[in-house]
Amino acid sequence: MRTRWLAPAAVVLAAGCVQHPPGWDDAWAACQAEAIEQMEFAEPDADQRSEWQENYIRECMDKKGFEERSTI
Repeated sequence: MRTRWLAPAAVVLAAGCVQHPPGWDDAWAACQAEAIEQMEFAEPDADQRSEWQENYIRECMDKKGFEERSTI
């Protein structure tokens, strides 16, 4: 009976650990929009689009001064 609550508790705990500094959401949205626009010019293969977009957003966020943080 107690183990049934273990998984939901872990999810709630992990969700509480994900916090971003001020401006992160706006910067991420701008980087995502830029990535979508640039993908039209880069034309990555269909199976590489999501990885290409993730890499582009990561580099864009780095340029804006936001580094990726591990939540685990």
